[in-house]
Amino acid sequence: VADQFAQYGMPAPEEGEIQRMAGRILSDRDQLGRIRNTIVERKLMTHFKAMLEPKERRIPLDEFVNLARS
Repeated sequence: VADQFAQYGMPAPEEGEIQRMAGRILSDRDQLGRIRNTIVERKLMTHFKAMLEPKERRIPLDEFVNLARS
């Protein structure tokens, strides 16, 4: 919650207010689902980016076309 305030250049509210806001957000099932999906998506992207390292190389156009078709 405090990060969202900082994202928009706003000062962070008092700790008690942050706790109340977080409680309201977490009690909303839709919000909770969006938060969960965001966390899972970030973890998956981090995992796959670490596993897949693209290698850049120059190839002739006809080889590229053959690769694209396969």
